[in-house]
Amino acid sequence: MNSASIAEKLSLWIEERVAAAGSKGVVLGLSGGMDSSVVAVLCQRAFPRKMLGVIMPCYSHNQDIEHAQALAQKFSIPTKTIVLDGTYDTLLKALTREKAAPDSRLAQANLKARLRMLTLYYFANRLDYLVVGSGNRDELAIGYFTKHGDGGVDIQPLG
Repeated sequence: MNSASIAEKLSLWIEERVAAAGSKGVVLGLSGGMDSSVVAVLCQRAFPRKMLGVIMPCYSHNQDIEHAQALAQKFSIPTKTIVLDGTYDTLLKALTREKAAPDSRLAQANLKARLRMLTLYYFANRLDYLVVGSGNRDELAIGYFTKHGDGGVDIQPLG
């Protein structure tokens, strides 16, 4: 099976899942990485006029943002950019006011993933879209995702 055939089948699968849910389209996070880029193009093929890519930097590298924007421009993907730095800072400050336990990098990283999930579902609810994740099968198999974060999606075409 060639890559074009696989892409066509995955795009059709996305269309079928959205139709089965009674939704109108798809929303996904654009990180600038390979997996989200592949999923974005699959979604664009399935829903060229009913999709939204959300770029959600949260102390992210400028290069990641630039890659996400370049992909969106090349494939005519409508986007919203929601900068989460301030929201993250406010929530982290409120959460760490009481030092019940030492803060950890994992807790902070998972907080970012969960803020992104909240943002995606906000747009999904407004537009009656499904949230599409970009996790792949290997990540799902070994549990390399944040529960109720990047793992909190409606469908996972690569998973």
